[in-house]
Amino acid sequence: MSLSHRLPPAAAAVDPYYVYAPHPDPQRQGVLTLFVAGLPDDVKPREIHNLFSHRPAFDHCLLEYTGRGNQAVAFVTFFTHEAALSAMTSLNGTIFDPETGDRLHIELAKSTSRRPRGGGEVYRVIDKRANKTEGNADNENVGDEGDEEVWGEDEDGGNDDIGDGESDEPSGTENENSSDKNELPADQSDQPGHKKQNGQSLSNDGRDKSSNDIPPCSTLFIANLGHTCTEDELNEVLSKEPGFHVLKMRRHGGMPVAFADFTPEAGGCNMQDIESSTAAMNSLQGTITVIVPGFVPDRMPAERVDVAVSSRTLVRASDPPRGFPAVLQPSNLDLILGSFHIYLIAVYPAPAAGFPAVVAAARAALPAFLSRFFPFAGRIVANADTGVPEISCDNAGAELVVAHAGVRLADVDFADADRSLGRIAVPFQQGLALSLQLVRFACGGFALSWATNHLLVDGHGLTALPNAWAELLRTGGLSWEPHHERASLFRPRDPPRYSPTLDAEFTRYAPGSLPNSLLTATLVRRNYVVAAADVDRLRAAASTPARRATRLEALSAHVWKLLAAAAGGLGDARCRMAWLVDGRRRLDAARYDAGTVRRYLGNVVTYASREVDVEAVSSPPLADVAAMAGAAIAEVFRSERYEELVDWMEAHKGVFREGGKWTEVVGTGTGSPALVVSAFVPFHVEGDFGFGRPRLVIPWIRPGRLGSAAITVARSPLEDGSWLITARLWPRLADAVDADPDAVLKPATAARLGFGTPDPADI
Repeated sequence: MSLSHRLPPAAAAVDPYYVYAPHPDPQRQGVLTLFVAGLPDDVKPREIHNLFSHRPAFDHCLLEYTGRGNQAVAFVTFFTHEAALSAMTSLNGTIFDPETGDRLHIELAKSTSRRPRGGGEVYRVIDKRANKTEGNADNENVGDEGDEEVWGEDEDGGNDDIGDGESDEPSGTENENSSDKNELPADQSDQPGHKKQNGQSLSNDGRDKSSNDIPPCSTLFIANLGHTCTEDELNEVLSKEPGFHVLKMRRHGGMPVAFADFTPEAGGCNMQDIESSTAAMNSLQGTITVIVPGFVPDRMPAERVDVAVSSRTLVRASDPPRGFPAVLQPSNLDLILGSFHIYLIAVYPAPAAGFPAVVAAARAALPAFLSRFFPFAGRIVANADTGVPEISCDNAGAELVVAHAGVRLADVDFADADRSLGRIAVPFQQGLALSLQLVRFACGGFALSWATNHLLVDGHGLTALPNAWAELLRTGGLSWEPHHERASLFRPRDPPRYSPTLDAEFTRYAPGSLPNSLLTATLVRRNYVVAAADVDRLRAAASTPARRATRLEALSAHVWKLLAAAAGGLGDARCRMAWLVDGRRRLDAARYDAGTVRRYLGNVVTYASREVDVEAVSSPPLADVAAMAGAAIAEVFRSERYEELVDWMEAHKGVFREGGKWTEVVGTGTGSPALVVSAFVPFHVEGDFGFGRPRLVIPWIRPGRLGSAAITVARSPLEDGSWLITARLWPRLADAVDADPDAVLKPATAARLGFGTPDPADI
């Protein structure tokens, strides 16, 4: 049975991505409008519109000059309550005017506002001041009545969203692009009554919004800039163009994009401004980027995904196994990688049964699941005498998290891993052994994340959890039993025996031996898709008549060449590749029972690595580099390697007593540039626990101070031969990936993952 104990909110210092759901007056549940105060008296309606219009499910907004002193307030309406809450949690308290320090105060309105009758405007102005500003189109009163009880109160957030360049339309006009871009189709909304507003359908009209369909205007959309492009560099280029006024930069798909405005601040757009923007487009087209007047791709991805946690509940095992040890000692192989949080994130399209059914199924099944996987109902604690982390099997309870994201899956920028996976993965308390996390999206789709500690699982064990979960929920039982005993499975030899070279492979995880936090913060996180045809093409190119490369060797050779190109371009003479290798099939069968090892969830992994001259990678054909990768991996494909690691850790456990731990040198980011490959390709994830198959399954970690580049390769849950890759890269290496003429690693857009309209290039 479940234990309805709520954990206290985590401290903000260790929970930077966590957004707690507000608890408004129950009478305001379902209100779609936000009330915004704290605005400067000279605020313009287009500023309010720009701030909110690119938030998911935005409908319309109103700016009211109240006539009480210089007070201005705004009301912003969305198509869903969740979208309104998401905007509120994102922007409440934001400094709106850096010069005056004015901060936004946002709360739910008393009621939902309505669009004006017969009006298609997305923003309106009501000016009750005695002396209205003359000659300012932005302050034109395009509305009629200004009753606050009609408009209620409104709040939204989105000043960091992409695409404000096209939203400087004069009020009272309908922007063809912004209408489609900001609407949430009724069949994906929780508000069935919003299928139409004033007779206007909220769904897209299905037209292909190419740039040829859009009349010229004074704003240019600029893309394909490259990771390292800065606003100053682009300003320098555009400032030479007659009529250029202002530049704004945003991110789309992890890449910078920009909006160049040729409209002066003092007035609206005129023919001369359009001529200036058109001349600039013709002058620069093809020299720096793709520039299209007034065109933003239909439904730009959301700039950020804000996750509001509705509940955190502790759930205990319903039938704890009798005689189970009170404390499980980790094996020495568990201590090699150590204790840190790891997630396996699975993302699903909207199930027919709805999200409440998913939550109900999880609540009902988790107690029985924990009875079979009992250590995951415990806590990770440090031994008081040795400092070594261990698993307290006290049935304190696993955590079930239910959360909501006010954005559709089709609008999530999955290509930018930090802004997608990094937001979906809800931080959890350090000692928890399992946090099962359900996040609902505005379209009805959801994410199920298995958040645990690497001390308990490696890739084999992590993927076993959702597979067992799916089998348990679909059949009511398990066809196998997990093996939980750890230390007795991998015992050190007496006396310990290991190669002295192991000492050079490890270093203390300490600030003095790691890159500083500002350097590691420059690493970018990206998600990619590798099509099955590209995997096959790489393998063919990496093979010879005498040797057929594995698919992982072929991909490794390809990214190794990209690494060599990036490193060599900056003057590095050498570079390194490393691989995390699962050793279960390599253990001595005479000493380790194969069935037991297969059911064992703990760590049986090690690093293989190779450092070579840049020239030794960049010059030879792909097949030679693949053979070099295969040889490096083969060196650790032996049982003796794992037995040596067990013995080495036994001799070096004293570091835990001092509060320290060990880490592999190749992953720290010191020395020659290194790229670490972790392969989840051998691990199939079933994923269907009664609500369909996921379309994305990928691991996620927050690496802290580790400064190496890394990629994790997983098979697509579609089982079509394609791969999914999540990567941590230096900007120069990310640029090399983007500039790769073979385009093997393609950005993992929502469309490529099956959550949106297919990209034309993929059809």
